[in-house]
Amino acid sequence: MLKCKSLCSTVLSVGVLMSAMVTTANAGYLNPNGPQSDEYTYFTTPTAWDPGANTARVGGFPAEGGATWSIMGAGLSDASGFDSHSNAATSDITSLGFTQNAVEAMVDNALNAWASVSGFSNLGQVADGNVGMGASELVGGQLGDIRIGAIYIDGSSNVLAHAYQPGTEAIFGAGGTITGDVHLDKDENWGTGGFDLSAVLVHELGHSLGLGHSTDVNSIM
Repeated sequence: MLKCKSLCSTVLSVGVLMSAMVTTANAGYLNPNGPQSDEYTYFTTPTAWDPGANTARVGGFPAEGGATWSIMGAGLSDASGFDSHSNAATSDITSLGFTQNAVEAMVDNALNAWASVSGFSNLGQVADGNVGMGASELVGGQLGDIRIGAIYIDGSSNVLAHAYQPGTEAIFGAGGTITGDVHLDKDENWGTGGFDLSAVLVHELGHSLGLGHSTDVNSIM
């Protein structure tokens, strides 16, 4: 079960001004069985979305940002070098036990929930670039800014999902389009009698918007 009960009161609130070039995009993980050191990790270099699609900044939060999102199809593998997933490829999002329309509604609702308590703008769903995670912008790796996919992570009842902090190729270089992406372990028991996919999406999309983990038991993070 998630240890958190409600949304954080603000989003995109962590971080200080950092240098403009970063070498590694970090992911936040949700592991209900992991030690505390795994449960409470933070992005070492805070980033945030800027207004408009495919725009982000490092540290400092002078303006509210926005992001598009998409659902990854099947057969896509890592192209970033940041996360190989044991060379696994994505499965159709319906492998999570829900229709694609149902997953899309959960994602939209989660982003709208964050938008309702922050200045973030949910720019809506776009057609996915249908390329590997972290593929270059030249071939559509940034479509959408936040890409959600089902993939093998580490099997059932360990890491449920992970998500990358905001960013672009301009910030992270090659592979940088993986930033913002959410990966859900296809081998978990989602739905009735299992893990709450809607709640997990709210948590992971918090990472996609720039939040690390929180020690506040009342926070979804």
